[in-house]
Amino acid sequence: MKTIVAIRRAERFSPNSADKDTAILQAVCERLAQKGLDVKVEEEDLLLHHPDRMAAVEADVYVTMGRHETTLRWLAERQQQGAVVVNGPEGIRMCCHRKALNQRLREAGICLPPASGADGYWLKRADGVAE
Repeated sequence: MKTIVAIRRAERFSPNSADKDTAILQAVCERLAQKGLDVKVEEEDLLLHHPDRMAAVEADVYVTMGRHETTLRWLAERQQQGAVVVNGPEGIRMCCHRKALNQRLREAGICLPPASGADGYWLKRADGVAE
């Protein structure tokens, strides 16, 4: 049986949405448990403040809502070692840096509104995370 660890996002990355984020991750964990899988939940802040705990967390699959750069580096290392990471570090980084996301979408040929002018648009949090 595969070991699954779900990582709950640190509350500072979910202003006014911590309850919603917790509910989303809990629903995912419940669905996995209904399929007979064993899921352990870890708190991102606890992992960040206890590096020895982070080093001890081993899984075949990580389901993450974590956003801290240390968490993302750790998950990238796990990924390189063969673990499956759902909501992978590169995707999370891309979504946290909207300028880079905008550029990547344009490079992929995704139709976007003009970047400037009277018919321009706004991308929430143009760069960085909501802290």
